[in-house]
Amino acid sequence: MKKSFLFIAFTVFALAVCGSESKSKRIPILVGHESQVQLDGVNELSGICLSKNGDFLFGVDDEGGVYRINIDDNYIFSKEWDKSGEMEGLAINPKNGDLYIGLEDAKKIAYKISLTDSHYDYEHAEKIKIDGELLNLGNDGLEGITFYKDNLYLGTQTGANLIHYNLKTKQLTKHTSLKNVKGCDIKEIAGLDYDEENDWLWVIDSEKFKIYLFNGKADELLASYYIGDTVKKNPEGLCVDKKRKCIWVCEDILENSLLHKYSFDF
Repeated sequence: MKKSFLFIAFTVFALAVCGSESKSKRIPILVGHESQVQLDGVNELSGICLSKNGDFLFGVDDEGGVYRINIDDNYIFSKEWDKSGEMEGLAINPKNGDLYIGLEDAKKIAYKISLTDSHYDYEHAEKIKIDGELLNLGNDGLEGITFYKDNLYLGTQTGANLIHYNLKTKQLTKHTSLKNVKGCDIKEIAGLDYDEENDWLWVIDSEKFKIYLFNGKADELLASYYIGDTVKKNPEGLCVDKKRKCIWVCEDILENSLLHKYSFDF
């Protein structure tokens, strides 16, 4: 009797642990396209990310504009910074809220905007030189950027290369092409967002009209979601918003960019 009781107790415990682990790692399900908002006057919105507290979106455009988009207040937006340069993506440090902006330009420059006393110090933006053959691709180079384990992931259009950038050494340390991941039909990286809680990497492809979900190391494809029936032509950025149970996608369109909201069951 004692042996049977211990066996049953262990089995119940094991099932509870496995069930809990399985639930936390359950692959998200795309529920549907919830809304589409036109941002009149925003020219070619190419990258978005959630603020540190998740209460609004940051966005960047191809002409060097940085925007604050109030997603809980009728999508009212304001231009926070106007800097010359083809801005393609942005990422936020989840620990201190510092903002990193990636540029697609011959000088391979990114910007770091520090958050100080609840204020972003655009006036003293720090230039970060990011150089390397994999990024030397002109208008088909750096497109995606996300904060990854105290460093950065960078993504390119050509080759769908995922590049690891070390913020301390300021070096590109390693790279891989997502085209080499088994079962993945990706053509390019248009935007990136890393989910630290689950160690997942979300990627959007503006040519395949798909959102891809990889593990954090990006050597395994977990899922893909087709959104081509709801976007117009150029989805270039995304960010995961678990609080609102959605993924935001921005469309790079002349003068009147679009912001899409896709409901997800996380």
